[in-house]
Amino acid sequence: IVTCGHLSEAEAVKLYGDDTMKIIRGIGKSHELDDKRGAISNEYFKNLLLVFADDIRVVFIIIINNLSLMRMINNHPDEHFRRQVTNEVMALYAPLAHKLGLYKIKSELEDLALKYSDRENYNLIAKGLNDKKEYRDQYIAAFIRPVKEALEKAGLRFEIKGRPKSIYL
Repeated sequence: IVTCGHLSEAEAVKLYGDDTMKIIRGIGKSHELDDKRGAISNEYFKNLLLVFADDIRVVFIIIINNLSLMRMINNHPDEHFRRQVTNEVMALYAPLAHKLGLYKIKSELEDLALKYSDRENYNLIAKGLNDKKEYRDQYIAAFIRPVKEALEKAGLRFEIKGRPKSIYL
């Protein structure tokens, strides 16, 4: 609202508070960096983004914004735009998500990037994973069973989690 000129900064602070205004300022700084991105290396840009973001929530918002964009551009008519966004996500936002421990988001960004950059291989891998899902689930259950029994026998409290492989990896 502030960046569009609908409210002054003072009005925004009065309505939403200093905390929200701090996030808005951080997002504004990131948009300023967008214009300079061509001259900045990827690693430098990632570090600069972290330095400019006085509030880590700004970085999370930027990453989530890019995830949302990746989810929406599947049928975008401009192939060049899709590739540009995909390249940016792979160069900047997926590694940044990984650095911040956002592994599910990183995996989804990478999977979507593969989908838009190499749809044929993406579909082949997705089909292969889907076809073998039942076998994988049985294999994992068989692997976990003796580990679970041993931990229970030892009287330990635990939680075992599994996750499917991402398509990109």
